[in-house]
Amino acid sequence: GITADVSTGGVRINMIPKDGGNVFTGQAFVGGTDGRWQANNVTDELRARGLRTGSRVAKIQDFNFGVGGPIKRDKLWFFASWRRIATDSVIPGSYFAKSGEVGTGVEDQWIQNQMVRLTWQVNGKNKFSIYHDRYPKFKGHEVIGGAVAEWDTAAGRREPQHALYYTGQAKWTSTISNRMLVEAGYSTNVEYLYIGYQPGVQKARNSPEWFSQIGKSDLITLRAYDGRVTPANGIDPKAHTATGIMSYVTGSHSFKAGMNWTYGDYVLEYDINGDLVQLYRNGVPDSVRVYSTPVRSNEYLDANLGMFVQDAWTLNRVTMNMGVRFERFVAQIKDQVAGAGRFAPERKYSAQAGVPSWFDVAPRLGVSYDVFGTGRTAIKATFGKYMAGQTTSFPARYNPLALQSDTRTWRDTNGDNLAQDNEIGPSNNAAFGLPVQTIRPDKNIKREYDYEYTAQVQHEVVTGLSVNFGYFRRTTHNMRLTQNLGWSPSDYTVVNVVSPLDGKVLPAYNLNPALRAKVDRLDINSPDRDLRNRTYGGVQTGFTARVGGFNFFGGWTLDRIVDTRCDAIESQANNFPASDFHFCDQGQLDMPFLHQFKLAGSYRMPWYDIQLNVAFQSYNGAPLFTRWNISPTTRYAASCIAPCRPGELVIPNQTLATYVLDLVAPGQQYYERQNQLDMGVRKIFRVGKYQISGQVDLFNIVNSSYVKNQNITFGSSLGTPLDILQPRTMRLAAQLKF
Repeated sequence: GITADVSTGGVRINMIPKDGGNVFTGQAFVGGTDGRWQANNVTDELRARGLRTGSRVAKIQDFNFGVGGPIKRDKLWFFASWRRIATDSVIPGSYFAKSGEVGTGVEDQWIQNQMVRLTWQVNGKNKFSIYHDRYPKFKGHEVIGGAVAEWDTAAGRREPQHALYYTGQAKWTSTISNRMLVEAGYSTNVEYLYIGYQPGVQKARNSPEWFSQIGKSDLITLRAYDGRVTPANGIDPKAHTATGIMSYVTGSHSFKAGMNWTYGDYVLEYDINGDLVQLYRNGVPDSVRVYSTPVRSNEYLDANLGMFVQDAWTLNRVTMNMGVRFERFVAQIKDQVAGAGRFAPERKYSAQAGVPSWFDVAPRLGVSYDVFGTGRTAIKATFGKYMAGQTTSFPARYNPLALQSDTRTWRDTNGDNLAQDNEIGPSNNAAFGLPVQTIRPDKNIKREYDYEYTAQVQHEVVTGLSVNFGYFRRTTHNMRLTQNLGWSPSDYTVVNVVSPLDGKVLPAYNLNPALRAKVDRLDINSPDRDLRNRTYGGVQTGFTARVGGFNFFGGWTLDRIVDTRCDAIESQANNFPASDFHFCDQGQLDMPFLHQFKLAGSYRMPWYDIQLNVAFQSYNGAPLFTRWNISPTTRYAASCIAPCRPGELVIPNQTLATYVLDLVAPGQQYYERQNQLDMGVRKIFRVGKYQISGQVDLFNIVNSSYVKNQNITFGSSLGTPLDILQPRTMRLAAQLKF
């Protein structure tokens, strides 16, 4: 379990930064991969499924330099580093519009890290440190949603001047006595980025080119072309954190108390040519996805404030760890203005405070027992309440000026392949684009949280070899339920849809068309845990071994998540019926336990300073869905499986432009297991105070062609691989230390 000085659960990493010291030290690392050092793992079976090119690396370059030492001995030290990683990856199925070449699209990108840290030993008891870390980033072409992208028009782009990432921190540490330590600090984090268009593709708003240079997307083949199929967006988050901690430690007792307060601004901007994307089915015009662009939304986090106390006592063989955390979370929606768009008027919205205003108490308990009093066998158990992680996502959900989208019917009556206003059907939301809250939180809505329980046994078998076993359980509470107050279950007509896969009859929910645009959504905490709940359960075992020149560790995990969401027909993400509502109770679906295994180790040979490294990992495949995108004109095929009627409309008088229906129940279909074996060899040379090493690494030694992603839309392209594991790859690297 995690102690009370941290708000949320999950993996926790304790990082100790370098501060330089009284001796000048440094290191340099240079490594990389060339596309010619890769094998080919595109098999005949994958080609038969429609994959033309696999995932490949055109190049990877990694340069990392660091140096530290004294500015004034015993008083002031520095550490500075610079790193640049450049990766060019070939994206399966991508192509250029002008040449028509398939497989030539390259996701080209680099990121730099520029860091400097100063540490000042003020006196024997007080230390002060500051550091600044900046991350310029460039991405020439960015994959959008796994689409088969026309690279010179549909890919996104990030310029380094529009990707300003940096972190700054100042910290004071004071050793009041040999038992008491006080720490205080401030940090800031900025992650501004803009994901725009390829050069020349974005057009001036309301110009003739702006109406004609429209992004297009095929719902069946997933092809994206002629422009972006999601809006260009700018993100400008600024986070500030102040921290203060006091620790008091004796031999058998430790006490810690403190606070951390995070606050800051979050701004989002969106725009897109034509304020829409044209959607097709195998090249035939089908519908349009319109947006409320231009959009500029702004939320502010007033306080994510945590105050905690933590107390630990050791009595004989038992150690008790008790803590409690008091959390205050307050945010607001700021004053906002957005210009008029094609589907939205000019909008203004006044600030709204207290969205939300929460206070919560989170207890943490832990106990460990030294079974034999030898320090070699321990039993541990923990319990904790962990609040759901929040920044500004809560107020953003209810911001009337947040980006909205609406899928509407489109009939290209004049055949010019451009969606004219008079060819576009009615909205599914009467308040679309207006500065009104079509979704709002209940005044009594509470923050979601988890209860986590763990029980573990650790045992040192012999010196250098230890094993562990643990049980973990997590239950989620105060889950959010979105209710549409304008509709009721009786406003839906249940239509029995015959699955084209196996002939099973599945229910679809067709809304009364008179109510389509009536949207009034309210978020509450689900009142019935039998209808909405989430439970995680798992066991884990592992070992570490350090014997002679061998250093090995490994682990095996068996777990599952069971999710039930049966208290609302509508999706919680939008206002449409959930595609899997007919499979809403996973507790009745016999969800399988999934397992994964990892083994890694190294061996330092007693001669020639050579080190061998090996790592094997085996992961269960991700859930694999099959979804049918049903339009108002979709009919059963002549070869459909009974009891369907060939040629009959699947959903007569369908209200939605596209109805998405899951054809396979959760837990019934998964991607294959991913097994990967990596190896490396490293040779160390020592010349005086210098240590130089060269290494060769091989990744995916068996050249696995594991399919990571495939088309899940029912139709002619169902099952077409979209991305596979990188083939066997060699990396060369060299390192210098002094």
